[in-house]
Amino acid sequence: MLTKVFNSLPLFWQQLLVYCLISLLPILLLLPWLYHHNQQQLIQLKSEQLLLIAQEKFYQMQIHLQAQKEFVQQLANTPTVVEILHQSDIELYDLEALHQTSTSFLQQHQHKNLFIISPKGKLLFAAEHHMALGEHLTDDDWQTSALATLYRQIQPKPMVLGYHWDEVEGKLIGLISAPIVYDSELIGYLVIQMNKTWLNQFVEQRQGLGETGEINLGYQRPDGSAAPLFPTRYSEHNSTQREALAGEPIPLEKAIDGEVGWGESYDYRGEPIIVAWLYEPETNLGVVVKQDKKELFSTLNTQKGTFAISLILIMLIVILLTHRASRKQAKIIQQLVDQAQRLGSTQEHNLEQTPEQMAPELKKLSEALASADLQIKAQLNLLSTQAQLLEQQSESLKNANLNLEARIARKTAQLKDYISIVDEHVIISRANMDGQITYVSSAFCRISGYTSSELIGQNHSIVTHPNNPQGLLNEIWQAINNGQTWRGEIQNRSKDGASYWVNASISPTYDTETGNITGYMAIRENITDRKRAETLSITDEMTQLYNRRYFNEQFDQLWRLVARSHELLTLIMFDVDHFKNYNDDLGHHQGDCALIAVAQAIKSASRRATDYAFRLGGEEMAVLAIVQNPEEGVLLAEHIQQEINQLCMPHPSNSAAPYVTVSIGLCFFDGRDCQRASDPNLNGLYQLADKALYQAKEAGRNRIIACLEGLSCVSTSGQHRL
Repeated sequence: MLTKVFNSLPLFWQQLLVYCLISLLPILLLLPWLYHHNQQQLIQLKSEQLLLIAQEKFYQMQIHLQAQKEFVQQLANTPTVVEILHQSDIELYDLEALHQTSTSFLQQHQHKNLFIISPKGKLLFAAEHHMALGEHLTDDDWQTSALATLYRQIQPKPMVLGYHWDEVEGKLIGLISAPIVYDSELIGYLVIQMNKTWLNQFVEQRQGLGETGEINLGYQRPDGSAAPLFPTRYSEHNSTQREALAGEPIPLEKAIDGEVGWGESYDYRGEPIIVAWLYEPETNLGVVVKQDKKELFSTLNTQKGTFAISLILIMLIVILLTHRASRKQAKIIQQLVDQAQRLGSTQEHNLEQTPEQMAPELKKLSEALASADLQIKAQLNLLSTQAQLLEQQSESLKNANLNLEARIARKTAQLKDYISIVDEHVIISRANMDGQITYVSSAFCRISGYTSSELIGQNHSIVTHPNNPQGLLNEIWQAINNGQTWRGEIQNRSKDGASYWVNASISPTYDTETGNITGYMAIRENITDRKRAETLSITDEMTQLYNRRYFNEQFDQLWRLVARSHELLTLIMFDVDHFKNYNDDLGHHQGDCALIAVAQAIKSASRRATDYAFRLGGEEMAVLAIVQNPEEGVLLAEHIQQEINQLCMPHPSNSAAPYVTVSIGLCFFDGRDCQRASDPNLNGLYQLADKALYQAKEAGRNRIIACLEGLSCVSTSGQHRL
């Protein structure tokens, strides 16, 4: 159809159309492609820059929180707080010294309120208001409050409870807690309620975001939706954002859900934007950094307008020149046609015409073809000029890209400085899903004694101490696979074999394209000195066994653990035979040496993770152990007895043997049939073991007596037979 229409046109219009298509088609195809390519490249570069800015805010917030935790712990260690809280009979709210200390701290660090809580959850002091003083955070009225949430998760170390909605207060609350310790004993918790004002600096610093850039921090409402922490930069809001996203979550909701990402989206005004988002776990806040696409593309749009005007001018020039050339060529061809018609008419009338007479017409035809050739060359020169113009425009775009890359490079250098500070002072490592280390900070290398080349590619087990509880590794992996952050204390071992403790926060890392978990990142705090202090507080100084206070604490934990896991808890009690005679015969110094040797033998024979050895007082020692059946408990007692007998320490006054021996009594708490939680019965189990120990002495000493029946979840009244 088009061919028929084209062939029906006069020769002049056919030439005009062909020349226009040949001249303009490359330009029309090249310009849109070039604009689209530059647009996509600019979006990619800007998205990466926004993500770098978001990550910079992330590290700044973490450094600030770490400093605040240290300040709160320092306040909890001050004599004013410790000594006053130790005097439990004093009403804390009436103490002027405590009020002055708390007010000064809140003003200095710009926090909102300060609380003191007893170890059992009683609210003892509040700096700003005290209407609820004396109430317990475990009461039903407090269950949904931020303080109660913190108390349920509180630990004997500084910790942050990120911003959560407090239904009791009806507002957003963020807390920092630190333990208060007096003479190695936990006597309470100091809790600081954070203001939101310290986060303003991260929102207001918008360098590198142009005129329309914006940084938003957001939290999760009680109904599960996301809300900005501070008023947005622009007051206008409309409902087109959800429609434009076609059901996809807004960037702030993605950040609150723990995602990390970047790309194109729409903001609360319905404006198209370039955006990056991530989640800061300690504050429980999402970070969103964005800039309007309209501003980003302003330079490209200006260049686009220039291109359009240039293209129109070029098209007009090409059409004018093509029109003139086509008309001139059509005129020459028409003259040739007319001449041919006249020649035909002459032949028809038999007019004679020699070749010499036709030569001028042929000469004119040759001249006309030469002129057409010159016109074509002129058009080719014009096309060459147009190509040079396009090359200049392309060079301008390249310069604009180079300027943008230079700005990104400067921001990257600033970020590297922050990362260098974090690398030097924060113990960080990353690993893949196989547990192989992919990155370690300088601080990690210093505390572990390994170089980065020795650690990268190795499993984290290279620094994990074998004394860690069984099941710890499975617990960590379960949290990572569920997309959760695991927090807790881990004992590690350095290259030279020295032991050190860290407080670890281990979070999963994600593939930014697929959203799949690719590994994990661990941020650690060195708590070795604190753990050593804790160890001294629960260890008997002479024998290095655990002391009586830790026996009471550990008994409760093991009892509940056995009830949950449906196992047996055995209590094995030891008494050195005729120890008073040994002291009288050989002296108290030699008696102490004998006790140390017996303690080390007990400790050496009970090396499982679920075995705990204690000195209860004098020559009386004990072991708490989790076993599968009574026979296993008896075998453990026999093994310990053999270790002690093999010491062969002479004991002239021992009626049971010529060397130091022990009498042993043991009993069990049977949790295999527990269907619910069971309250610990220390006195009941202790009396059973003590009675068995007494019968071992009465039977001639240096022997083991075990209860045939012990305590259970069904009855804890002490009904038993030996």
